[in-house]
Amino acid sequence: MTAMITSEVLEGYLKCRFKGHLRLAGEHGHPSDYGLVLGRSRELVRRAAEEKLLARNPKADVPRGIIATADVLKRGLPVLLEVTVEGDHTAVRFDALRRVDGVSRLGEFHYVPVLCHETEGPTRDQRAQLELLGLILGPVQGREPETGVLFHGPGCRETRLRLRPQAKPARRLLAQLRSVAGGGTLPRLRLNGHCPECEFRDRCQAEATAADDLSLLRGMGEAEITKWHRRGIFTVTQLSCTFRPRRPHPRQKRHPHQHALQALAVRERKVYLLGTPDLPVGTTRIYLDLEGDPDRKFVYLLGMLVETEGAEERFSFWADTPNQEAELFCRFWASPEVVESELRV
Repeated sequence: MTAMITSEVLEGYLKCRFKGHLRLAGEHGHPSDYGLVLGRSRELVRRAAEEKLLARNPKADVPRGIIATADVLKRGLPVLLEVTVEGDHTAVRFDALRRVDGVSRLGEFHYVPVLCHETEGPTRDQRAQLELLGLILGPVQGREPETGVLFHGPGCRETRLRLRPQAKPARRLLAQLRSVAGGGTLPRLRLNGHCPECEFRDRCQAEATAADDLSLLRGMGEAEITKWHRRGIFTVTQLSCTFRPRRPHPRQKRHPHQHALQALAVRERKVYLLGTPDLPVGTTRIYLDLEGDPDRKFVYLLGMLVETEGAEERFSFWADTPNQEAELFCRFWASPEVVESELRV
């Protein structure tokens, strides 16, 4: 029996193939606190986007929560909110559809998908999601849209993205997802950067640990895992046995990251240093920790721990907006502890 592809399955599959499979199977996990925060942020963006769309069409009939069939779309309404598009074992909910000019089976117009997202964006994943939505919408209106609309970030900024209706990656991804929904080859479990916010994080972590899976090693991507599989290496323990220390070349300034050494450290529960570090010696040591927002591309917190003769002091420097980032670093460099350490050096 073929499972139904929904918007939750579609987005989950884009972030992680195994997550998409679990959602197709009807499994439910436990949302993380971070995931809940992202969900609330997205809902705020969605409400703000709806207000903008409604304000532009104050006198128009704007249906909500309907199934967008060809007969419904032929009415030529300027905007449709929270509509579902059904197709080949799909029932995908769109945040909105917007009418634009361009010949289709509907007439002298057609619709483009509208996506709301909490991140600053636009990102490659958001463009890929819009392209998939366009592929699902195409058969209903007889034309795949060349553009999509993205409302994104806390300020609900609007960006029109150019889509590639004939792009092979999007078509291949949708075909793979339909194959999985129809009982085809299931994706393998892979831990990745999406895990911290995923509702299946505990389950996948336990399964990967039990299997000693290579994706337990942070920074090892799908391509490198596949390369090791072709060589008969499937576990962290197996990979750790391949490490061979080599004397670096005299001209080599940097030591490249070695996953085999990382695997050895995991297996033996030790910390290994590659090479001999030249660490400065001083009576005062300063440790820094930077926290940043990757979407807005700025550092909002600089934490500092100052250790002097066994005594510790902790400091924190905050920036509420990107415009305050420079001031954050100025306050850090002007702090007495940093000035005194520079004078000692």
